[in-house]
Amino acid sequence: MKKIFLTLSSVSAILFLFASCKFNVKSDVQSFPATYTVVGNGSVGVTLDGNDFESGGSVENGKILVFSATPSEGYKTEWASGMVQDSIDENKASLKVTKETDVSVMFKPKEGIFYKVEHYKQNASDAEYTLDASSSDEKNGVAFGTTEAVKKDFEGFEAKPFDQMTINADGSTVVKIFYDRKLVTVRFDSNGGDGTMENQTFVYGIPQKLKSNVFSRDEYLYKGWNTNADGSGTSYSDGATVDNFIGDADGTVTLYAKWTLSNGGLIGTATNGQTQGKNVSESWMNSDGNLSIGGTDIKKTGEVVVIPSGTVGTVTMRDDSSWSGYLSLDGEPDLKGGFLKDRRIKLSPFVMSKYEVTQQLYNSIMENNPSHFLTGATDGEEQAMRPVERVTWFYAVAFCNELTKKTMSENDCVYYSDDALSNPYTKSDAAAKKDVYPAYDAENRKWTKFGYRLPTETEWEYAARGGDPNEECWKYAYSGVDTENVPSGFAKTPYDQPLDNYGWYESNSFGKTHEVGLKAANALGLFDMTGNVWEWCFDREGYKKITVDDNKYTGDNNFVENPLGYSKSASFRVDRGGSWKSRSYDCAVSSRDRHAPDTPSFILGFRTVRTTE
Repeated sequence: MKKIFLTLSSVSAILFLFASCKFNVKSDVQSFPATYTVVGNGSVGVTLDGNDFESGGSVENGKILVFSATPSEGYKTEWASGMVQDSIDENKASLKVTKETDVSVMFKPKEGIFYKVEHYKQNASDAEYTLDASSSDEKNGVAFGTTEAVKKDFEGFEAKPFDQMTINADGSTVVKIFYDRKLVTVRFDSNGGDGTMENQTFVYGIPQKLKSNVFSRDEYLYKGWNTNADGSGTSYSDGATVDNFIGDADGTVTLYAKWTLSNGGLIGTATNGQTQGKNVSESWMNSDGNLSIGGTDIKKTGEVVVIPSGTVGTVTMRDDSSWSGYLSLDGEPDLKGGFLKDRRIKLSPFVMSKYEVTQQLYNSIMENNPSHFLTGATDGEEQAMRPVERVTWFYAVAFCNELTKKTMSENDCVYYSDDALSNPYTKSDAAAKKDVYPAYDAENRKWTKFGYRLPTETEWEYAARGGDPNEECWKYAYSGVDTENVPSGFAKTPYDQPLDNYGWYESNSFGKTHEVGLKAANALGLFDMTGNVWEWCFDREGYKKITVDDNKYTGDNNFVENPLGYSKSASFRVDRGGSWKSRSYDCAVSSRDRHAPDTPSFILGFRTVRTTE
């Protein structure tokens, strides 16, 4: 074994080395001052190693301060940048101290605090207010901030002044806005008439009758009120009950008197609303108001009153410009129809069939059906209810007599084959194209028989226009269709959408007739006065001109009564209303056409009328 011997010098060296090592060991731990401040409503507690820590104390490098905040109600804690927020508790955070530290903990008002805005409308029955729950709002803001309530625009109401409120932290804040009913001053304007009327005050939502008109205007009839002078606004009848006037910026509504030229109307004991347009009920009709022929009920054969018994239909045309423009083809004024400017006409009481004569009715009377459209009815339509066509004027006359015989008596027949009125016109006479002599007193201008007949041109147009010259429908382009809907360039336009609802014509017929009565009726309840088939009238006619010698009946006290349009020199007969093959303008109530009386055309049919007194 080898032995180790240490010399004294070696031991001294080792001892010196150990002594040197002990002398150089010292601590590297540093401490830093840490302060914190609280800004806003709340308090903060701080701990270090589980012990409370006061602001301004010293913290060893790397130690962690734990902050616990307690915000006041309605406030939230906002920690300083660099602090680590607790993932579970938003009011706890920590900070590792590595340098001198100064921390600010802020308490700010909470956001998203709800408050309500309620709207209360003044009652109509008293001075109190009722909550409009459906209009109430729920808004959010900042606790202890100011509400931003906004008034609403309620028609007929005006908001009263209101104050904004401080937002309570508990969400209990309610802003109430109250609305008073608007007061509206109604002014009455004579609109060209004479007289004065005092203003009238209305409270919105409280029904009140308008003052009755006291204005007058020479040669005009008062027709109610309108909010526009030209009648394009909202209309009100005389003495109407109104509760919804709004008023302009200064709370005023101006009502303008509406006027229409005094063109006549119905004169007599009955008035327009009582019997005109009503269904006719006779002993030979069934409970539905249709004809019963030989024990068989014939559908769509009812009649309506055009001019009631005890009255006279009078028309004095002082102005025909309301329709002369929309049917001025190539500048021909003769296309205005039968009611020309300054022409004064009286018509006796009569009723008219609601429908064009159907194939079923014609066949039941004449025992044949000359129609071109014997098949091919549109799906859902009844073939027998399509209008009869290819009927000559002569056979239409014969039909009227035959129908009269079956429902009334031979003595009631209107048409004869001799001037002495001894031989009623027959089917054989029609086949032979014999002249027709009507039971018409030319000197006194009235019908003397009350059986079925063709309408005169003037009767047809009077009925197509709606039967009352004082109503707006009198000026419509089509029977039942407002002229306001007629496009510019109407006379050259083949298609017109409003007409689709009232008649079958070139653009919607698909090249054929259709079951009668499927389109809308006019003001009198008459169907297909526009389109489907042209309708024979009794009148003789020249080349699309009124050929009557009644110009002398234009004075203030003179009328032409029950005009026939008769001219011995004219060989054609008038037809009116347009057909399935016509362009829109040919379906106008003022449009006139003519055909030879022996023409059997698939565009020609007819309907009947009866004189009642």
